[in-house]
Amino acid sequence: MKRSIILLGSESYLGAHIRERVQHEHELLIGVNGLSADAHKDSAIVWLPTSPLSSKKLVLEADRLLNPLQEVWVVYSPWMEIGHAEELRITSIEEAINNFFKAYLFLFREILLLSEEKEITLRTFFWSDTQSPPTPLLAAVYEGVASFLENLMYRRNFKNLKVFGYESFSDKVDDFIDFVLKNLNQSPKSRWYRFPEPLFPWQKRRRKRSLL
Repeated sequence: MKRSIILLGSESYLGAHIRERVQHEHELLIGVNGLSADAHKDSAIVWLPTSPLSSKKLVLEADRLLNPLQEVWVVYSPWMEIGHAEELRITSIEEAINNFFKAYLFLFREILLLSEEKEITLRTFFWSDTQSPPTPLLAAVYEGVASFLENLMYRRNFKNLKVFGYESFSDKVDDFIDFVLKNLNQSPKSRWYRFPEPLFPWQKRRRKRSLL
C-alpha cells in the first residue's frame, strides 16, 4: 500500500538509507534541519527543531503538500552527538535537552493536534551503531523521548493516532530497514519493535507498560 510520508532525519546515516529504500515505493516528502547542508534543497521542507512555530509549519505544510499527510517517520539518533559524562557541562545539558528532547516534544505535539482532525501514523526509529552503554545525559533524553511515545501508545483518547517505535543497536542498517519494512503492515495497533533482540542489560527497556 502506497503511503504519503514525511521523513525527518534523512541527513543521518540511517535516514539516508531509509530515504533510498522507500522513495520509489511511497510518496515521500523530506523535512531537514535548518542547520543541515541539505536545508537548501528544493524538495525539502526546512525545519528548525527547537522552534515550536517551525514544527507547526512543518506539519501543516506537509499535510498541505501530500494532501493528506498519512505518516510521519522520525529518525532519532542522538547517540554520537552528545558528549561523555566527564563533559557534563551546563551548556551540554541545555543543548541536549533543547535539541534532543524539547525539539521532539514540539514536533509530537503538532502531530497530536493534527490527529484530532484526521488519522495519522507516527513511526520513530531509535538507532545506534554502537554497543557502548549510554552516558547519563544521553540516557536521560533518550529514555525521555522513548517513554513519551510509549505512553502515547496506550492512551485511548488519541483515537486517530497510531504510534510505532523501532529500536536497534546494530550496525546492520539494511537488515534493520528490512525488518521495519517487513513489519509495516503487521500490527493494526500501536506497538514497539526491537531489532535484534537486546544483548546487554542496559538495552532491555521495560516495554508495554501503561503509565495511566
